[in-house]
Amino acid sequence: MLGQRATIDQVMKLMDNGPFYLETKFDGDRIQLHRQGNSYRYFSRSSKDYTTSFGASPYEGSFTPMIHDAFNSKVKGCILDGEMVGWDAETEIFLPKGDHVDVKTIGRDEDSGIGIQQCFVVFDVLMVNDTNFANRPLSERAEQLKKVFEPVKGYIHLVHRRGATTKEEVVTALNEAIDQREEGLLVKNPASTYCPDKRKGSGWVKIKPEYVDSLSDQLDVLIIGGYFGEGRRAGMVSHFLCGVAVPPGMPGDKPSIFQSFCKVGSGYTLTELRDLGLKLKPHWQKFDGKRVPDCLALPAGSREKPDVWIPPSKSCIVQIRAAEIVTSERYRTGCTLRFPRVEKVRADKEYFDCMTTDELEQLKNMASGRLAHSHYDDEADGGVAPGKKKRRALGVRVERPKGVAANFRPTDTSDIQEVSSMFGGREFCVVNGTRDFSKEEMEKKIVEHGGCLVQNPGSETYCVLVARLIVRASSIISTGLYDVVKASWLSECLETQQFLSFEPRHMISASPHTTAKFAELYDQYGDSYTDDVTEEGLREIFMKVAEIGGERLRVTREEIAEMESRYFPNSSPGGLFRQCKVYLDRYSTVGKQETAIEACPLELTGLELQMYGAEVARDFDETVTHVVFDKDDLRRIPELRRLERNHAKKHHFVTMEWVRDSIECEFMKNERLYEPNV
Repeated sequence: MLGQRATIDQVMKLMDNGPFYLETKFDGDRIQLHRQGNSYRYFSRSSKDYTTSFGASPYEGSFTPMIHDAFNSKVKGCILDGEMVGWDAETEIFLPKGDHVDVKTIGRDEDSGIGIQQCFVVFDVLMVNDTNFANRPLSERAEQLKKVFEPVKGYIHLVHRRGATTKEEVVTALNEAIDQREEGLLVKNPASTYCPDKRKGSGWVKIKPEYVDSLSDQLDVLIIGGYFGEGRRAGMVSHFLCGVAVPPGMPGDKPSIFQSFCKVGSGYTLTELRDLGLKLKPHWQKFDGKRVPDCLALPAGSREKPDVWIPPSKSCIVQIRAAEIVTSERYRTGCTLRFPRVEKVRADKEYFDCMTTDELEQLKNMASGRLAHSHYDDEADGGVAPGKKKRRALGVRVERPKGVAANFRPTDTSDIQEVSSMFGGREFCVVNGTRDFSKEEMEKKIVEHGGCLVQNPGSETYCVLVARLIVRASSIISTGLYDVVKASWLSECLETQQFLSFEPRHMISASPHTTAKFAELYDQYGDSYTDDVTEEGLREIFMKVAEIGGERLRVTREEIAEMESRYFPNSSPGGLFRQCKVYLDRYSTVGKQETAIEACPLELTGLELQMYGAEVARDFDETVTHVVFDKDDLRRIPELRRLERNHAKKHHFVTMEWVRDSIECEFMKNERLYEPNV
């Protein structure tokens, strides 16, 4: 089931002027989950099997074990359709793919990020047990879906679906999506049935901000390279490497160096591509990776090498529209575009009028990389059907008045009453917030408690507050000048009503001054040399140890037992049998594992012993401290006593009741009371 691209003006007609559902369009991987009992299979929209990425059963994988218990006990099998997205467990928000989150490698890839997990947002159900729901209306499927599973926060969610009847409600929902940096909206007809691979006329409509001309910025970039096509495009340059200009050193000079920025291969018809190809064909030159022209700047070792290149003065500017700017090491600018497409060839512009690296940096910072950041105005914005371009006469380009998007302007704090001087006039820069504690709310709280605000950090800025790493935050971190602090630090200050000093656990990035201060007060894992650690603090320190790695410290069982005895003498039942090495009499021939007794009750006893710290021995040797028997089967005691005579020390022979009674009273009972009677 696919969504048909449309503008807001087309929605009512496509919904037959009746009621419809509004859903968030998530930026993840479309996944279909097939469950049958304990067997799970995961498929992409193109039917590629991704089961190994998530887990084929409740006992394997990084994801399936987390959702297995969420299903209704009456549901033995089902097919669910949804979006697999990244979930930041710390900030409790969804992460877009543009933040370099690959949900298929989370949990397996060391670079996937600590605290990031796979989350399945379910929006449809096709089958439950043996009942096929695909041919039933969406309204019925939506009700059935609520009965299939109980959502588990951060792992399996039910899509938020709301009913609507008017165009105005669609406008409001789209503007909310823009504010939340979401990909867009899905509008669905409640009467629609599930039609695989059908887009047009499916009853599902997708609306993205970039489908509306006035909602996203357009970038004028210069073609600097080309790639030969295949199929119908064979024999011609079908994709283009585009760049931006490095500002010249002297005002008035023309730029001479252009940095690679993006690759584009869509947005034009075959005829338009041929016309552009004829214009550029006389000037293409074969690209030699060993001798890159001085006018082109590519990253060292870049894999993004064109087949041909063109001297900038012989090239032309193309106007591009895209979803957002994202970081990328494949291009010299350090960033690129998501879903770029050519809007038009700017024949009215000279090559040196293309976007510069400075302008790109400003645009990247203005809306955290999103190119759609202003609101839809129903009176001012005319909906243009996707794929149908507005044809404008070439000539003088009329520029729209420029300004900062409403949701990125400073928060209006003129009416805020100061209730404390906790922040003592310190200057803060808030980059972003969470769904529960927005940027605007954070800024108001700072002013309320005696702080002041700036939208861009400067020499007087105390710290930069960040809830989630985005392009703008990364740019600030790269300067190395500021203390970039987790938004949770502000929450702690407000909760305790105290101005808290920074600790390593609060920091995303530290300034040189703070780094030097931390070196005096904390070790490399953030453990204070002077202050006692809390339980939560110790947990974070251990996470830091795992993150940094280094030589593993091997601790013996004896050392663990000594620490438990010293620090937890009365409160460590988990170490009850820590100093015991136990041989279980569960083999018909002593020490021969292939002679294991079927359904032996000592199997459960062995698990209990291990749970409470004991080591279960595979062989009966001198290191064994205890031998445990089933009181109803004592046939091997004579053989074990004979072997014991060859050992330097005697062993405790006890029945399994010794284990149970010791666990119940939380101390080791006297073994003599449990010696087996032979």
